[in-house]
Amino acid sequence: MEDLISIIVPVYNSAKYISDCVNSVQTQTCSHFELLFIDDGSSDGSKEICREMCKTDSRMRVIENLHKGVSAARNAGIREAKGKYLFFLDSDDAIHPRLIETLYKLLEESGAVIATERRYRVEDRMPVSLDSESVHAAEAPDDFIYLESEKAVDCRVFANSDTALFGIGGKMILREITENIEFDERLTHGEDTLFMYRLLAAGADVVVLSHAWYYYRKHGGGAAAVFSVEACRSRYAAERRICDQEIKYKRIWNAVYWENAILSALMQWYEAGMQNSDPELMAYTRERADAERKRRIFSKVDRIRRFEFFCMFYCYPLYRVFPFILKLRQWRMKIWSKRWIFRWICGQMKWKVIWCGQVLWMLLWKMIWISVDLCKRLLKKEEADERKG
Repeated sequence: MEDLISIIVPVYNSAKYISDCVNSVQTQTCSHFELLFIDDGSSDGSKEICREMCKTDSRMRVIENLHKGVSAARNAGIREAKGKYLFFLDSDDAIHPRLIETLYKLLEESGAVIATERRYRVEDRMPVSLDSESVHAAEAPDDFIYLESEKAVDCRVFANSDTALFGIGGKMILREITENIEFDERLTHGEDTLFMYRLLAAGADVVVLSHAWYYYRKHGGGAAAVFSVEACRSRYAAERRICDQEIKYKRIWNAVYWENAILSALMQWYEAGMQNSDPELMAYTRERADAERKRRIFSKVDRIRRFEFFCMFYCYPLYRVFPFILKLRQWRMKIWSKRWIFRWICGQMKWKVIWCGQVLWMLLWKMIWISVDLCKRLLKKEEADERKG
């Protein structure tokens, strides 16, 4: 392996996790890499920790940046990178010892420009030791799938948890394709999803390793951070741009999917605003809801979702009983699925009544003849008894 791999790690107040991240990089079977720490104005000593680690490994270097957000940090890393390929790693995550080498080989052999893998969620501690069998598990060529750009950008693949194309962590990307595409520094949430979408829409093919070799830690600032107006505005802007782009490309099915995602997010944010008594968030989501209802793509969303959306923003008491209404609809659908029974009963009713009447008449005459025959037998038996007496 001769090509240099640039590993970009944005760092912002990650002193608690950065050691696990760096250890997972230093234990890689691929040694021809550079590790770029992009400090985003940390205040918890993260920058000092990174500097100390750089003293022990010449492949590492720290790039100081003003606190402009993770998008600006990643863009700075791209500009400073010297490698043929870029690998994005979050400072609180870790990777399998064979991941860098395996993704590099997949890119070189397949001709794709993006390589990724499945993700494994950890609650606290990262995997610190892996046996030799696990380390050498990626030898088989059947352990990956190849996706052409048109297939990868399809919402069913793009948003699938097995491909995880909606994020940037764990992605190895040919550096030259990022020359005209950058992370949107105005966004604080959803910027990685938008960045990946733009790469795929530009024609990037993807190879996906079928091993969960990217270990990500799920934590954060809680509901206050997730449901802040700034976070919601950023995510809305990212998904709105993707939806509009799909409409432009006339991929209506994909656009409807993204519109559904936007509507679901707006309902979630509005309810969070009510629960947290956040009038600013409620006002913002109500404004976005009014705007969404005026879009042409809104009319193509399933009518049940549109009804739910309307109830949430314009008749909230009805929204509270919406699950019951949905169950009624499901019961109706189950009954309607047996509609052939009702059609048989109701269709050509005249002839069915005549047929049933004829059957009943035949049964009645049969009962009469049986009764008459039984009476005759009884009379004959009585007459015979009288003669004997």
